[in-house]
Amino acid sequence: MRAATSLGTTQSSVSRYLSVLWDYLGADLIERRGRRSDLTEFGRLLLTQS
Repeated sequence: MRAATSLGTTQSSVSRYLSVLWDYLGADLIERRGRRSDLTEFGRLLLTQS
């Protein structure tokens, strides 16, 4: 929810976008842990390359 608020969009929009990225990249960017989410190793690598 914080990501959606920070981006000025809805939670479903963020989830849909992450799904599209997963299809395109073939890798998860976020690992969900209950109510928390953390970047995966691939997500951290991609972030440092941006």
